[in-house]
Parts: sequence; structure tokens; C-alpha cells
Amino acid sequence: MLEISRAQDEEVGDGTTSVIILAGEMMVAARPFIERDMHPTIIVSAYYQALHEGLKILKDISVPIDFSNNEEVRNALLCCIGTKFAARW
Repeated sequence: MLEISRAQDEEVGDGTTSVIILAGEMMVAARPFIERDMHPTIIVSAYYQALHEGLKILKDISVPIDFSNNEEVRNALLCCIGTKFAARW
């Protein structure tokens, strides 16, 4: 958990609490399968399958941004700016 938090902080500089909560919830979701003696590689394989399905959905619902259009870039940034980092400034 510590390594996940460190990596998140180094890469993004924010969201360490969120990443720990998400990792914990993934372990909670895996627990019933482990208790039924399901091999961890099968559980991890299912997580990878869920990742690929999620990425497909995100690709379908994403909206392209024209980086030469300042208004589109500004709107995208405004959607992301509600983080703890921005609140400090």
C-alpha cells in the first residue's frame, strides 16, 4: 500500500488517499474468492479483464479535445482543477 501511495504521489502529486481506498476496496472484493480457494492469478486476470472493458467504455464516452482551440483546453482544465493541489493555490 505504501508503494502504491508513493508512486501516485511521485507521478501525479495528489490522490494518494484515493489510491489507497481504491486498492483496499479491490482487496475487499477479492476476499470472498480467496476464501473459496480461488487462485490469486485468476482474480488478477479478472481485474485485467475489467480494466480492458473499462478502457473500452472510456474510449467510447471520451470527447476529443482540439489542443489548438484554447477554449476547449480551458474547459478541460476547469473540469480537472478541483483537486487539493488547485485548492492550495
